Amino acid sequence: MSLMTRACANLLAVTGVLILATGCPGTDPPQQPVNIDMDTPDTGVPDMTGDMPSQGPPLSIASISAEPTSGKAPLAVNLSVTGQGGQEPYRVTWTFGDNTMGAEGAEVSHTYTTGGEFIARATVTDANGESVSASQQISVDPPDVPVINEIKATPNQGVAPLTTSFQATVSGTSNPLMFQWDFRDGNGSDRPSPTHVFEQGGTYAVSLTVTDEVTGAASSPAMVEVKVASDDAPVAAASATPQQGIAPLNVSLRGTVVGGNEPYTYSWNFGDGSDPVSSQNPSHEYTSPGTFTALFTVTDGDGDTDTAMVVINAQSNAVPQIDIAASPSTGLAPLSVQFDPRAMGGDLPLSYEWDFGDGDTSTQSGPSHVFQMPGTYTVSLKVTDGNGDQATDSTQIVVNGDDVPAVMASATPTQGLAPLQVQFSSNAMGGNGTLSYAWSFGDGNSDTGRNVQYTYPTAGQFTATVTVTDADGDVATDTVTIDVGSNLAPSANASATPTSGFAPLAVDFFGNASGGNGNLTYNWTFGDGSPSSAMQNPTHSYTSSGTYTATLIVTDEDGDSSTDTVMINVLDNAVPVVSASASPNQGIVPFNVNFQATVSQGDAPFTFQWDFGDGSQPSTQQDPSHSYTMGGNYTATVTVTDANGDTDSDTVQITAADNTQPVVTASADTDTGPRPLTVNFSATGQGGNGTLTYQWFFGDGSAPGSGATTSHTYQNQGIYTATVIVTDADGDTSQDDLTINVLDQAPDLAVDSFTVTPVGRDLQLEVVIRNVGVVDATSTFSVRFYQDLAAAPDATTTSSTSRSVFNAIAPGGTTTVTATLFDRPIGDYNAWVYIDPLRENPDLDRSNNIDGPVNAQVSGLVINEVYYDSPSVDTATFVELYGLPGLDLSGYVLEEIDGNAAVGDPFTLPPGTIIPADGYLVIGDGTVANEDVDAGAWADLQNGPDNLVLKDNNGVVIDSVGWGDFGAASFFGEGTSTADAEPGYSVGRDSESIDTDDNFSDFYLWRVPTPGGANMVQFANDADTCADAYQISDGAGGRFLIEGNLGGTTNNYTALDNTAPGCSAANSTLGGADQVLSFTVPSGQTGEVFLDLDDNASVDVDVALTGDPCNSLNMGLVGCNVVLSDTYTGLAPGTYYLVVFEDSATYQSSQDEPYRYEIELTFQ
Repeated sequence: MSLMTRACANLLAVTGVLILATGCPGTDPPQQPVNIDMDTPDTGVPDMTGDMPSQGPPLSIASISAEPTSGKAPLAVNLSVTGQGGQEPYRVTWTFGDNTMGAEGAEVSHTYTTGGEFIARATVTDANGESVSASQQISVDPPDVPVINEIKATPNQGVAPLTTSFQATVSGTSNPLMFQWDFRDGNGSDRPSPTHVFEQGGTYAVSLTVTDEVTGAASSPAMVEVKVASDDAPVAAASATPQQGIAPLNVSLRGTVVGGNEPYTYSWNFGDGSDPVSSQNPSHEYTSPGTFTALFTVTDGDGDTDTAMVVINAQSNAVPQIDIAASPSTGLAPLSVQFDPRAMGGDLPLSYEWDFGDGDTSTQSGPSHVFQMPGTYTVSLKVTDGNGDQATDSTQIVVNGDDVPAVMASATPTQGLAPLQVQFSSNAMGGNGTLSYAWSFGDGNSDTGRNVQYTYPTAGQFTATVTVTDADGDVATDTVTIDVGSNLAPSANASATPTSGFAPLAVDFFGNASGGNGNLTYNWTFGDGSPSSAMQNPTHSYTSSGTYTATLIVTDEDGDSSTDTVMINVLDNAVPVVSASASPNQGIVPFNVNFQATVSQGDAPFTFQWDFGDGSQPSTQQDPSHSYTMGGNYTATVTVTDANGDTDSDTVQITAADNTQPVVTASADTDTGPRPLTVNFSATGQGGNGTLTYQWFFGDGSAPGSGATTSHTYQNQGIYTATVIVTDADGDTSQDDLTINVLDQAPDLAVDSFTVTPVGRDLQLEVVIRNVGVVDATSTFSVRFYQDLAAAPDATTTSSTSRSVFNAIAPGGTTTVTATLFDRPIGDYNAWVYIDPLRENPDLDRSNNIDGPVNAQVSGLVINEVYYDSPSVDTATFVELYGLPGLDLSGYVLEEIDGNAAVGDPFTLPPGTIIPADGYLVIGDGTVANEDVDAGAWADLQNGPDNLVLKDNNGVVIDSVGWGDFGAASFFGEGTSTADAEPGYSVGRDSESIDTDDNFSDFYLWRVPTPGGANMVQFANDADTCADAYQISDGAGGRFLIEGNLGGTTNNYTALDNTAPGCSAANSTLGGADQVLSFTVPSGQTGEVFLDLDDNASVDVDVALTGDPCNSLNMGLVGCNVVLSDTYTGLAPGTYYLVVFEDSATYQSSQDEPYRYEIELTFQ
């Protein structure tokens, strides 16, 4: 260090400020300025103007640093300081400027939890007690605040007491969170997903606040409304699908009501100034953008009202615009070009698809690209905005090569009559520098220029040559041939074959010509008024007799023409007409018949052919005789042929009778009914000879009747035998009997009409019942409806729904009974109705109490199952659709939208894609069992958050599903998203593919994916023992569904002791059947399980939750008797078992005992 440098440093040390950036020669500035303060004693400071005592360098700070110096809270900063000079050892203390405790040490770490500008200060003190300080500024952005994207209450309305489960979707931070729920009835909860019972009727604005445990940042409160009805007042709820979209937006609104007293009246106010409507579930189109509040008001029979609302967001659609800029747009290969889309408008985010025309592409907004080879490239760009609107543009890039030039010559026209004016053009590539062009026209004349014009004055064939020369003297040539002709007229020659014959006459015409210039055209007229033909050799059919002149006109390119003709003679052809007769035409066999054939028209001579219809040899006589030896009805046919081969036929009927006995069969339109009973009889007689006569005896002592049909009224109750006797012309007779049962007067219930009408996913059934009896039907009867049966039901068949009828029905009167089967799965249904008047009530005819099948079809198409994440490398991934068999999905589109609302490449179903007979269409990656469509890598969708949207071939959304945790703007599914599947699990609907327009409610996790079939678990050995327990989850959280049946399973559990709270079978023998399910709480986590059991069996089905050992409920029991729903928390790591059992001391496995079990697992 020079004397001047040392003096400068000492001076600064004495003054207490060291500025390292400037001021002293020979010092290098640090990367960023730091502030250094130095504490010095009040005495001992040398006089800078006099002699300086000899001493070591003073204490100073060599460096201070922080990493990082800025960021978002919580921000962990590593700080370090280095001292120099003075007397070691050093002691370093730190303050951080955020009102927190300081620290000691040359290197420390500190976390800033709030936003702001902070000064971190280090103080270095040496062994002599001298101190020096330095500071570093830290810039901290405010921490992320938790954002409650959605809270959901299920159910959000009902009658008190109402049990509601709450769930929240939170984003904005990955730190641990604290939840604070206020149910607004004096109760609250700090659980993430609590369940609460509202005991009293009312409207509760349930609120949730979420706080970041690390930063203390709290979310804005979010609310969800729960409406709880008492028995007296109604509670309304409103929903809409979709709630947002591009205007014009068609919205399906749904209003529901619980509580109150029927009947209800409804009113919807759409919030856009349109007229209200009085239907419960209307549709409405919002034609203009805006945010609208739709109000649903319900009024019950007592006049009590309630109103619910739903907010609709109709958005405007700004279409993007682009204008590509490229710099440079031409140059030598390799050529690097910078592109700018100059995009305007559209709805963010924008996605870019560049195609550079050389096989390379890019998705950057403004890419740079190097064109390696010479050529002219068309660069295209497609921009898609957040709403799927697109804009396209293209530009050309010309890349030249450093080589000899190449040229192509062209001319227009290349042929014609002299004098012929020709436009010559050339297209040159390559070469270096400026290109020059020289033309030689092949007739001794020439010109210069890239594109020139020249007129050939005389006829001949000429070769025009263009020569291109670049700056290096390299040349290239190309030629084009020009044909220059003189004006020669064509000469036509017409011929035909045949030129004579009978109508209709097909004639082949032939046209030839010589001479003329250029291409020749032909035109034929056929002389019979038919359209002309431009073919050279046409074929024409003449349908009428006469002499026709066919004319051929040949025209060349100069308009010169020539004409020739050919004569066609068409002769008349008269077709013969024959008439056949026979005498006699009937008789008793054997008998002889004389036949006669009479001919008019036609061309003689004639030939005849008789077929007598009895298999005998035919005759060629004109008027033959023939003997019939066997009884029967015969058709004799004569065919005449004239000299031209034209034919005609006629027939005559012959009846040949045997002397046989008659046979009669009797029938009646009814054989049972109340008195007075009118019966219409009919008889069918066969055989016998001659005319048959009929006589009727009714069995009640009344006068006989006659005729093949007759009618008779029975006045008194009884069983009667009615007899018909038939007699032929020979006096031979035959008879048949019928039994008529005349009943006393009684009602008779009959199905008058039965209709089934699909309305969306519902089936509306209506039956009109008529009393066809003679007295009033006054007894109560039941009407049973069956949604789908293969055969007619009887009194023992279980119905889908039923109604009781209490009102009397007069004779001839009707009553109408209706029912609705809600939310039916997609498919064909064969519905039946059965009127059950009960065994003890009178009903004349029970055979008319059943009607069906009536076919109805519940249409629809849903995304049924998605498998996108297999263990390790993704394979066998697929998307499964479910719909009506035979539905044509050609052109339908599957579109993936990720959690950032970015739209991926869509997959369009190829032509001929049809829903198979089982209703399941599997779109896989090429390795999936039961795969119908190979989509390759597209079928491997990404983990959540992700969306899958199904559109028809007109772009209309059919169905959508989203899985994972979404921000508010990136969820494109229905309702609320479902859980993200762990590796090896799929997300799918239940076995009936139910669609309630809410992904969370409709989709479950499935440990075993089932492509090409219904989503349901398959038990090994009926999951009858602990060893065969069905594993619901091996550590994956989410909602699961089990649809099982205890029928046919065995019993494995025998007793539960008094320590089993809630177990109705405590201290008793459990003799009923059981099935065992299991799940695993992962190591290092605690588990929570929510159980919801739907008991569909005819006996009581309960559930026990136990840990190990599985085979001893007393030792590992967690809880018991889960009949509706329950939640168990704080489950330690390990395996747990759900034992579903028949709570009965007597084993009843022969019965059908179905159950449906929803299980929600949460691990933290």
